[in-house]
Amino acid sequence: MDQILLMLHFFGLGAGFTGAMAGGILLRQMMAASPAEMPVIARLQPVFLRIGEAGLALLWITGPWMVATRYA
Repeated sequence: MDQILLMLHFFGLGAGFTGAMAGGILLRQMMAASPAEMPVIARLQPVFLRIGEAGLALLWITGPWMVATRYA
């Protein structure tokens, strides 16, 4: 069980990091984009935000759960 929680925790870490990095890169692309490309790029921003939020939620769930199962 501990290994599964650790894998989920690392998956959440990767998803959170990916969402944050992709959001930052997307903002740079939006600044350089033409007005015709802007709606296409702007549609991606909520997707990356949800991925980052899901990763953070997974970290908040699995972190205390791992501590509780490890030291209880």
